[in-house]
Amino acid sequence: MKNRLLPIFMVVLIFVAFSQVGNAQTWHSYPKANGQGQLVIEGNYLWSAGELLYRYDISSGAWRMFGRDDGLPENALNCIALDSGGAKWIGTQDRGLWSFDGNEFHRLDLDMPSAPESVSILMTDPTDRIWFAKKWSEGLWVSDGLITLCHGESSGLIGRVKSITWGPGDTAWCTTNNSVYRLDGDTWTELKTAGDYYFDTIFADRSGTVWVTQSMGPILRYNGDTWTSCSIPGADSFNPFSGFSEGPDGTIWLANYRCLARFDGAEWTSFKVGDGMPSEWPDIIDVSSTAVDDNNVLYASCNLGIISYDGQQWSIIGPLSNVPVNNLTAASWANDRLFFGTWDNGLGEFDGLQWRMDRDDSAGSNAPFDVVQYDPERDVTWYGGERSGFGCFGPGAGEYTGGSDANRPKSGKCMTLDQDGNVWVGSGSNIHKWDGYTWTKYTDEDGLLPVESFTGIAASHDGSIWAVGRCVPASMIMTASVFDNGTWTVKTFDDISGQAADITSDALGGVWGLLQMVDIEGNCKVVRLSLDGVLAEWDMAGGGWGLQKIFVSPQVNGIWLVGEYGALRLFDDEWRLVTPAEGLASGSVYSVAFAPNNVTWFCTGTSLCRLDESPIPWVRLYAAGGTGGTLDFKSGDTLDVQAELHNPMTECSVSIYVAVRLPNDPTLFFWPSFSTQQEAAFTGTLSDKMFLGPLSLFTHTFSGQEPPGTYSIFSAVFSNETSEMIGDIQQVDIDFTAGQ
Repeated sequence: MKNRLLPIFMVVLIFVAFSQVGNAQTWHSYPKANGQGQLVIEGNYLWSAGELLYRYDISSGAWRMFGRDDGLPENALNCIALDSGGAKWIGTQDRGLWSFDGNEFHRLDLDMPSAPESVSILMTDPTDRIWFAKKWSEGLWVSDGLITLCHGESSGLIGRVKSITWGPGDTAWCTTNNSVYRLDGDTWTELKTAGDYYFDTIFADRSGTVWVTQSMGPILRYNGDTWTSCSIPGADSFNPFSGFSEGPDGTIWLANYRCLARFDGAEWTSFKVGDGMPSEWPDIIDVSSTAVDDNNVLYASCNLGIISYDGQQWSIIGPLSNVPVNNLTAASWANDRLFFGTWDNGLGEFDGLQWRMDRDDSAGSNAPFDVVQYDPERDVTWYGGERSGFGCFGPGAGEYTGGSDANRPKSGKCMTLDQDGNVWVGSGSNIHKWDGYTWTKYTDEDGLLPVESFTGIAASHDGSIWAVGRCVPASMIMTASVFDNGTWTVKTFDDISGQAADITSDALGGVWGLLQMVDIEGNCKVVRLSLDGVLAEWDMAGGGWGLQKIFVSPQVNGIWLVGEYGALRLFDDEWRLVTPAEGLASGSVYSVAFAPNNVTWFCTGTSLCRLDESPIPWVRLYAAGGTGGTLDFKSGDTLDVQAELHNPMTECSVSIYVAVRLPNDPTLFFWPSFSTQQEAAFTGTLSDKMFLGPLSLFTHTFSGQEPPGTYSIFSAVFSNETSEMIGDIQQVDIDFTAGQ
């Protein structure tokens, strides 16, 4: 069957768009707990629309999450409503209005360009018309699925819409920022109330009573003739109430930042943490929505997730897989769990099922964490930030962080562990080293590059330590502090422009740097370096907006750039943005952590994401020697082609092919003999979790007689058992121009 390989190789070269080498991918999302999600009851199901759509089976206690794999348009849902046919109508953050029939999601195509893409107010009426608006914006839309109408100033609805309900008179009622309105026919009538403050939520109960909350004032109640005001004992009037719901027995519930309140028809009762609610819960639970089932059990969404109250007992029912806070900024995997730092909520951990947010042993919890890293030699996890100090937690943590050692770092923007177990920390303009016994502090007097703050530090596999930081004034060329053979020196790469923002190392001795272009806003570069010079260079050419950090996986072919606008990954020598459509949460990505079994975790501003990749062997090609360190070659330049081989799986038998294609010629020339006959560069067994490289495959000095144009170098891995290609083909292109 070996004669099948060459045709397969050629077909893939011609017809397949090159993609990530060697990994089948599955994404999982752990968005923030649906504490800001809106709840609705449908028979035996509780639905929650927040970062994702969740369904809770009240009888069995089972949760079901609906995400992008099910057709959900995005991980940002604002509101949900039910129609009489059982359809769930969902308002999204910026993708308009959608319906879900339990199997498929469908977008409501509106015939009005002015209708909002961000829908945060939603209601269905008895005829199944959909009423919707963007909160704090002018205009209220209603659609029957075919015709969409807009209510606004021309129909008497003045101000920014805050809330809507279906109420007395079998008509719509609405609050704006400064008044309460009722729709009479085609015209909105402003109602004079007893309120003096901004109006917020409106709700009509089954008896025909209309309730209105205010931003700073008592709750208003309208019986059809007069408005009266009422206050809730124990509630803070400066925290507005919202989240109205009504039980089968006529009990009214609503909520605010610190409490839930219940009206039994005669009086209000408030429930707060320690006063009707469990005392171990946080004081601020931030309830945003409530719903009551047929058994008068209350459900409320809050920053604990979804809680329930059956009249006697409070419970947290989930969903447990959701991250309890936004803005995870740093992470590290250790002991079968993910340790993470946050922007302003301290440290936490996640074991795949449960979250803990009490890992903040000594650092300031109200400042961002820039680094969280596990130390296997000491079984502790180090953490730090520019404003959150530096320390560690775990067995015997005090041994490494206690005392009054003046050389101990007071903060930690970046850190790394070297092969000898030493801890290296970038703290301000200094570098600190912990050797297991004492801390040593290095300054510019010891040979460090004078910087305002070190932003990245890496331990190379050759034993050297590299550190980069913000220079004032900004450096115009790549410069790094390098610790080698016991001495710090400043290493400058004159042919690489830009100021290094971050640095890391790979498993094969290379050091990767992310450079920001000082003179060109939005541009950046990525370089792979060694003590001997530049191994590879990529110019982002305008695609590097907001990039801050670089990460290299020790297991799979994963080199990641992350920052304000998401993540980029190196695919076949090109950087490609990983989009939310593939499963990565939208928004900022702050950190990446690597776990066993080819699992990668991403800390984002809105959720925690996990990428699972099937481990298969891969070959990574590098080409060097072009003019000025580029891949542009002229006569006299020497092309040096190198390769790295990684087998992250168990022992396997493979054949590896390397081929070259000349300009304007489809013929493949197979290395090592460069024959047009199919020839494997390697045939044999790869051992378990094997690394090889970088290996020099071949060199070629251009004499000027070669045809000018683009030369392509390819590599592919085939299974000797099935004769099928494993993964994808990697391609590196170099350009040759005759002449000096």
